[in-house]
Amino acid sequence: MLSLIKTTLYLFYFILFFCSCQHEKKLPLPEDKLVPVLMDIHIAEAGLTHLTGTVKDSTAAKYYQQIYTMHGVEEAVVDSCLYYLKRHPARMKKVYDKVTKELEKMKTQKK
Repeated sequence: MLSLIKTTLYLFYFILFFCSCQHEKKLPLPEDKLVPVLMDIHIAEAGLTHLTGTVKDSTAAKYYQQIYTMHGVEEAVVDSCLYYLKRHPARMKKVYDKVTKELEKMKTQKK
């Protein structure tokens, strides 16, 4: 009887160990598609800085919807990407380094 309990416990811990080692989820959007979306979001946010209250909220909602439509993505997918990036800081840094680089490129081209 004791042997059966030991075997059951070993099996339980074995299964628990492998269940806890889940494969890491991937970013819901590929970086080459996510970076332009994030760029446009940051440009929109910069444009909203002078607005306040409900005007800011309604304008932001319109901007965001236009960005999602323009890039052919859903808000939930972008939210999932941001959630993923918050949980993976090294990946977030990599993505935002690309966003910053592209925004700097845009800024120098406009001069």
